[in-house]
Amino acid sequence: MPCRGPDEDYGYRRDPNPRLVKERDKLTRMLCSLCRIYDHDEESWPENVRKWWTKHQELDRRREEEERRREEGRKKRKEEERKRRIAEARALLKKEGVGLDD
Repeated sequence: MPCRGPDEDYGYRRDPNPRLVKERDKLTRMLCSLCRIYDHDEESWPENVRKWWTKHQELDRRREEEERRREEGRKKRKEEERKRRIAEARALLKKEGVGLDD
């Protein structure tokens, strides 16, 4: 999971201090790791940890989905750019009288 600390999704404002953000994210990853290990025993967890875990999993799912969509968009744009360049090269060759079928 792309674990990060709480942002606006948790009702917190974004922290402008990069050092604190890095430390918060580190602690979030540690808690997430423990929760994944002990996920089978969730009923014994304190209520606040269970609530955090549920919300954290949903937030991570949304982040992963958004990252996947961005990556797909990037690949699509890259492919479109490749096709555009090929078309431009073919048009230039045709203009110069060079046939690709020769």
